[in-house]
Formats: sequence, structure tokens, C-alpha cells
Amino acid sequence: MVGRRPRCEMMSGHASSCLSHFGSSVQEIDQSKTGPMLYGFYKPPPLDVKITWSETHDASIQASLHKEWIFFLNKGSAVDISYNVEYPRSSPLSLVIAQSRESLVEWVDDPSYPNTTLSWNIIYGSGKIQQEIFTSSNYYIAVGNLNSEDVEVQLNFTIEAFVYNTTQAYYKCYLSNRLCSLKLFLLRANAAVLTSPGSEQGKPDDNWYLKLSYGARWITYFAGSGVMTVLLLLAFRFCNIFHPVSGDGTGFQAGEVGSERAPLLSPKDDDLSSWGSSYDSISHDEEDLEEWRAAGSIEGKQLKEGENNTRRLCVICFDAPRDCFFLPCGHCAACFTCGTRIAEEAGNCPICRRTMKKPLRGPCAWTIIRARRSRPRSNQCGVDPTDGDPVREREKVENFASHTKTVAGHNLKPTPWHLFEPKTFNDEPRYARASKIIRCSYLKCRYSANIELQRRRLQSQSSQSVLKCPDFFKWIHNDLQPWATTRISLTHLMEAKKFAAFRVVIVGGRLYVDSYYACVQSRAMFTVWGLLQLLRRYPGMVPDVDFMFDCMDKPAINRTEHGSPPPPLFRYCTTADHFDIPFPDWSFWGWPETNLGPWDEELKSIKLGSRARSWANKSPRAYWKGNPDVQSPVRTTLLQCNDSKMWGAEIMRQDWVAEEKGGFEQSKLSKQCNHRYKIYAEGYAWSVSLKYIMSCGSLTLIITPLYQDFFSRGLIPKKNYWPISPTDLCQSIKSAVDWGNENLSKAEVIGKGGQNFMENLSMDRVYDYMYHLLTEYSKLQDFKPIPPSSALEVCVESLLCLADPKQRQFLERSTTFPSPAPPCILQPVDGDLNKSPLTSN
Repeated sequence: MVGRRPRCEMMSGHASSCLSHFGSSVQEIDQSKTGPMLYGFYKPPPLDVKITWSETHDASIQASLHKEWIFFLNKGSAVDISYNVEYPRSSPLSLVIAQSRESLVEWVDDPSYPNTTLSWNIIYGSGKIQQEIFTSSNYYIAVGNLNSEDVEVQLNFTIEAFVYNTTQAYYKCYLSNRLCSLKLFLLRANAAVLTSPGSEQGKPDDNWYLKLSYGARWITYFAGSGVMTVLLLLAFRFCNIFHPVSGDGTGFQAGEVGSERAPLLSPKDDDLSSWGSSYDSISHDEEDLEEWRAAGSIEGKQLKEGENNTRRLCVICFDAPRDCFFLPCGHCAACFTCGTRIAEEAGNCPICRRTMKKPLRGPCAWTIIRARRSRPRSNQCGVDPTDGDPVREREKVENFASHTKTVAGHNLKPTPWHLFEPKTFNDEPRYARASKIIRCSYLKCRYSANIELQRRRLQSQSSQSVLKCPDFFKWIHNDLQPWATTRISLTHLMEAKKFAAFRVVIVGGRLYVDSYYACVQSRAMFTVWGLLQLLRRYPGMVPDVDFMFDCMDKPAINRTEHGSPPPPLFRYCTTADHFDIPFPDWSFWGWPETNLGPWDEELKSIKLGSRARSWANKSPRAYWKGNPDVQSPVRTTLLQCNDSKMWGAEIMRQDWVAEEKGGFEQSKLSKQCNHRYKIYAEGYAWSVSLKYIMSCGSLTLIITPLYQDFFSRGLIPKKNYWPISPTDLCQSIKSAVDWGNENLSKAEVIGKGGQNFMENLSMDRVYDYMYHLLTEYSKLQDFKPIPPSSALEVCVESLLCLADPKQRQFLERSTTFPSPAPPCILQPVDGDLNKSPLTSN
């Protein structure tokens, strides 16, 4: 390091320098060690000596914490990191190389944002990371663990560092047990280099502690102070002599020139009393929201004296504060007068050029919702008599919010093809709810410019070994085959609208949702959350796509009722007689209404519970627990088999109301693995319970289902499960139980086969399936996806904003991170997949 501000950096095995115009002395504090040396130079020495050393660290990274190692490295150095993450599953760690402490702190605050550090990596298994150093500084190598359990990691640092060449030093002094003094010259550059010997293997503490002090030359201070005083006095004298005066002999008055200036635009009402409630176009913080809310009922906040914040001024006229925002994009950049003029003349947001919405009320409403109180003003539309009235202003906000439909269910009716209780939002006042809807729907999504960076990083890792996708992924080709020749037009897509609960459009890595009906409970919210996590999992890789989605349990596009091509519709299940395209269901990210956590959490908990008893000690009966009151003929018949002696079955009724009151203690899935046999029975239609039942490792008795989800078509009878005939249900269950009890080892193998199948269905594979399905679907579109004007952009921040506290907790637990490897490789179809073994028994 070379500079006029003295600074020393001491790290194990590293050299650093100090430059000064003062005399200095260095003394060793820890005299139990020997080796540091001080060098003096007439000019900065070259950085041309290369040294290399290695360090190995076996670290246990605790959950939600990180560990860090600090090095001072000069320009031209290089860091080579080898890692080996010891963890039974593929949950990754994050490893960063941060320049300066400030950069490290920013990463700790937001571990998923890579642009705050020099190098940002997701690591798991074994691998290697290399980084060149372009600036001499402190560098932190840190490993963070965002998993719920501690993770063991082995790190090996190999560092090639450039240090200063000390052969031309005019002064050398060993610091062992004595004080070294170096006189530095006043009128020329001086440099001092402090070195220490390299680290020794096996020594845990290899740091040196030194004291650096300066002997000031007081004559320099006095002389310099005197010269500066004289110069200042001469400057003031010069200004007084040559100061310009006006014609009447008075001094120059700045206000006189200002009075001769006329504004280019006509004067407008600034209404500074509401300055504090205007939105900033770059940041829409909670504080801004509270000011906006307060503006409707109080006179607002006075602008502080002398405050001159140009960021809050209208970008069109720079004359009045920003006091409106454009919808649906939410940009806030103009005052009300300029915003109204833009809406009338252009009809597009001046920031993003997105088309604004149609007027909601009156000729002056347009698509601008004022975010503050104001007294009546005249404009091209005339005077709005409601301006200035707090009550009417609140009504404006509530009226606009009532036209906004959200994935949480605001202002949505239940689907007409499956009636259920409409959602109510009575836990907050109307105005507060309206403000929340507007804030969450229009003002929350702020995207960083790091998507392309993450995509390139992921593509650069594509040379790593990539797994082939599981065989059931081939069903993607079969599901999309009806559109293989005709392709999917916008007309075909809109035909599916009458069967859909919402429409999803992904453009440029951004997600837009057009909601039509409310889904049961939080299905829509968690499904959209899964799509957002897919975009985060594979940043910049998900293609532009436009599709309709229904969130109910029964397919709707019947093969006998729809010609070629049928309307394309996504849902959680399909049948051999339907064209509906199956997609991973919402519960993979959590089901708060039944207290079911994200899939990875539940799978781990169920597997742990299954080990509580050995196979021989498990109950030799078939077990089922669920809700039979869902208009399911199979479940109604199953109640008749509840006789452990006659049929070898225990059929239990699930009372969800009682379970909710009891905190779901009696419905924990990890406590339902104590039987050798578990029964799966469809409900009203498709049931989400199959993956949880099979995870127990018990021999799963599947009553031949009609409906299929995306993974169940990969199950093989008598390898992953035991088929049960629905025509002679009780006797079929008894036969399976008798066979299993007579063939314990074979029954156990089949049960473990089902558990292994579910274990291989990790969230990595779920995201891979979503990615390949949307990618293949996008190839069939013959139109360019464009978000409709009625769609709202949805991002992680906006969805969390809409969620209630319990939903938010479940959503955050299922947050993913950019994948360290590309998706698995999708294999082509190599046979007839028209019939699934699961439904053809």
C-alpha cells in the first residue's frame, strides 16, 4: 500500500506498507515471537514478489449463521478455494469473497443478492472457486448457512499473493525485542514496509501484534499554520477590494436577479402541507405509506425549513412535489397537474411506457390516484368537488382498491364450478385494507439488474455433470402432444379462460397474474409463490410464457367434448380422458390451513417418524385417516372396512375443525407411520395426500385412482405400492394385509421402494419439472406473450405483503436460492405413454 495517509495492515504471512511525511517508530508488543522486520524506501517498492501458501479449515456452520476468514491481499493476487460440503442432502451453502467489511455486512443483510460481493457462489458437494484480486484491500472469505440444520464443510484456501520487493531498502531493522525508528523526509515521497515471516503448519495463532507511533515535527505544524493564515487573510482582503456594487452604491443583492426570472411553466398549487405524504419514484417504503395514510385524515406534515430534496420534485416541471402515481405500474414521478396532462395526452406511463388503465370514475379520475389531500384545483377537466374532503379522499382510495383483484382473494368471487365460502378480510379497517391492496399490488415490486449476471453464472457451470431427469418427466411430451402440430394460438389460450381461476404471464423473468376467481384457501397464493421461486431458482432461464391455470381438484377439458386443438389449461391433476396439463400442487411450498410445512420439511419429519418402530413392530393392519365427507364414493365405502379383525383395517375420521382448535397435534404426519400398511383413497377428486402417505415407508395400498398428478404416473405396482381394487374394496384390503404379514421382507421392500421414490422427488426435481414443462409449452406458442392490461405484476415482496402472518411464515420457510447447477436433462419419449400403470390396474 502506498499513500500519504499512514496505514499498516498485518496478516499472517503477508506484507504491507505505510507511507508518511513524519518520523515513525515501530515496537513489537508480543515479544514471545520473533521475525517482523521494518524496511525504509525513498520511493514505493514494486509489488513483484510472488508467494504461495495454503490453509485448510474444517468448519461446522450453524443454522442461519456464517463463518468468515480475513486476508489482506495486494493487487494481482489470486485466491483458489476447494470445498467439500458434508451434508446428507443437497441443501447448499453460500460462499462469498467480499472486499471490505462493508461489503461483507451487506451480504449478511441480504445473502441472496450477489452484487454486494466480489464473488458469490452457492456450494454443495465438492467443487472449486477461483478469484483474481484487482485492488489491494482487506478480503473476507465467508460461508453462510441458511438451512435449518448445522452443516459441515471442509475448505482449502490456496493463495498466490504479491508482496513488496524489499531488496532496495535503505533502512532495515529487526523488531525482535527492540524499538525501530525510521526518519522520513518532508519534501519527498517516503515508504515503509513492515513484513512478517510466513505461517507455520500446525500453529493456530500466527498473528503479530505491533505498535506504530509517529514523532511529529512541530515546526511543520507551526510553519504550515502560519502560511495558511496569511493566505486566508490575503484572500479576504482581495474579495473586499474587488467586490461588485450596484449603481446606488449598495452591494450586490442576489434577490434582485431572481425577481427578473419567470418560470417556463404556469404557476401551480404546490400544497406544501402535504409534502410529507408524496411518494418517491425510487423507494416506496413503509414510512411513505404511513405518511400517505395520514394525509387522508390530517393536514399533513409541514416541509422542514430549508429542505431542498429534488428527489421528491416532479420530474416534468421540477416545480411541485410528486403527489400521484401511475397505475398499474405504480411509478411515482410527477405532480398531479403534470400527471393528469400525461394521462390525457399520452396514456402511457412516462417511466416504463406501460399502458394505463381505463378511467374508473369521472373524466378526471383517469388512471392516476392521488396519494395526498389537496384543496380543489382547476385543470383541463374542471374542478373536482371532492378534492380537499378527507372522507371523499378515503372513498376514492377504497373505490379504486375495490377494483383490484389479488392472488390473496381480494375482490374475487369463488369459482362457479366449485362453490365454497367467499374469502373475508375483516381483520382490518376498510381504508387500511384498501391502502394495503394498493401498496402491495402496485408499489412493491422492485427488480435488481442481476438476473442476467445470475443466468450467465449458471450457464458457466453447465459443464458440470448434469443428471438425467426421472422417467416420469417424459409425460410432459404426452401432456403437450395435443398441440404438437397445431401449436397454441392466443385464440386457443383465451378459450381456456372460461375454465381458469387465473392467468399467468412471464416476460423477461417477471411474473404477471390476471385473477378471475378465488381459489380454495391459499392455493392461488402458494401456487404463484412456487412460480416466483422457479424464477429465482433458474434466474433468466425461464422463457416467456402465457398460460391459464385452474386451482380446483377436477379436470375440465374432456377429450370427448373438445376438438383439436383443445383449450390449454394447467391444474394439479388430469385423467386419461382429459387434456388438462398437470402441474405441481401448492402444498410443495406449504399448506398453512392444515399446518403442513414445505415438502422438504415434511418429508424429513415423516421419514424420522417412520423409524420410531421397526417393520416387525409396526401394527399389522392397514391404516387410513382423512375426511370422508367430501362426496367421495370410495371413501364412503372405505368406512365399511373399519374392522381390524374382519378386514385388517383401521379407518379413522379426521375432524379438521377440532384439529385446528387443538393445534393439529393429533394430525401430525410423522405420528402416522406406525402401521405396516397405509391406504390412499381419492376424495371428491384428486387428493394431495398421496405423497405424504408414501413417504412413511409403509406398504402403500392405493385404491386404483381415476386422477393423476405430475409424479404419480411414474409409480410402478408391486415395486412402489400395492394396487387395491375399488370394486371389492374391503376384501382387496384384507388380501393385501394377509399377503404382507406372510411375506414381511417382501412387503417391507415395496414399502421402502415407495419411500425412496418420494425421497427422490426433492424440491430440486419439482423445480426441474416446472422448468421443463413451461419450456416445452412455450415452444408451442405461436404468439409473443404480453401481459394484459388487467394483469398485476407479482414478485416475492408483493406476495409477502399480501400474506397474513401465518401465510408469510410458511412462504418464507420455502424460499429457494439460485441453483448451483442447470436443470436435469429431459429425455425424449421412447414409447407409448397414453396409460399410466397407476390407473390401469
